Amino acid sequence: MGGEWDCRASGRKAPAPKWLGRLGAVAAVGLGLGWGLAARGQRLNPPERAAPVIAPMANAPRQAAAAQPPGPASGVAVMAFRQERAAPPPPDPIIAGHDLRVGVFYYIRHDWVGALSRFQDAIYNDPHAPEAYCRAGDSEWKLKHALRAQDDWQRCLKVAGEGKWANHARKALAKQKRSQS
Repeated sequence: MGGEWDCRASGRKAPAPKWLGRLGAVAAVGLGLGWGLAARGQRLNPPERAAPVIAPMANAPRQAAAAQPPGPASGVAVMAFRQERAAPPPPDPIIAGHDLRVGVFYYIRHDWVGALSRFQDAIYNDPHAPEAYCRAGDSEWKLKHALRAQDDWQRCLKVAGEGKWANHARKALAKQKRSQS
């Protein structure tokens, strides 16, 4: 909308009024909402036959009939739904690396809960990554979960053996002991 109007009678172009652009946008939104509301109220695909009505049995009390599911004699098909949980995805070290990077991003921005969640995902995807355990322990420590932090740091020591993250875990455990005494 906007631009120029073509005056068919004279054949010359005239500038379009400013209100036309706004009016066109409002009309398009109004038509869209109107169509959506009208479609909701109407049945676009009506059923070929009416749904069966479940009525209480004539010789049974009302409470008992309402509590029991309809039987095969009522003409209503009884469907049993089983809710099965999907199996968790298999561990993937590539995803673990991504989770570690995102967890560090959250940790730097002081979002300890988000960071901890990503570090736990990284631990699931690569249980042999000492960095994930150490960083999860650091996040737990920031959230004032001292026992969980201690567990994470001790797991880091078991996984790392020696190296940068093992030293980090030893220092964190020593710091925790000093703060508790």
